[in-house]
Amino acid sequence: MIQYYYGDGKGKTSAALGAALRAAGAGMSVFCVFFLKDNSSSERRALSFAQVYPSPERVPFSFQMSQTERASYSRWAQAACQAVLQSGADMIVLDEFADAQELGFVAPETMRRILQKPNCELVITGHRAHCEIVQAADYVTRFQKEKHPFDRGIPARKGIEY
Repeated sequence: MIQYYYGDGKGKTSAALGAALRAAGAGMSVFCVFFLKDNSSSERRALSFAQVYPSPERVPFSFQMSQTERASYSRWAQAACQAVLQSGADMIVLDEFADAQELGFVAPETMRRILQKPNCELVITGHRAHCEIVQAADYVTRFQKEKHPFDRGIPARKGIEY
């Protein structure tokens, strides 16, 4: 089965990790990959119940990446996808996977292979209703922002937004 959480609202990663926590509590193995995030994301420290694929130490926003940084990140994303395809975990969480694919860091064919991965629960997050993921998913939940502190100029807070 595939779960897809998307939208501009807060809570997509939290929902995905809640599903992972529930799976781990039921004795399932969990594998997580955090796309477009570096190792400073606070949730990584609390995932002792899951295998977490190592993220790059620094990941600038995609629109700020130089060509060299984009190439380096693309290589990382390709290796992460291969680890997903080889994983035997019961649940695989792919945070910001849809965005990484739309930005060109994950090849369409690689995404299709991941979406067809048998014998696991895939939990995917992203910002937009990625057509192929929506079609493949069994659960689709849209998170819609109505109000956010960032709109008032308040920056992301450690432990709350990251």
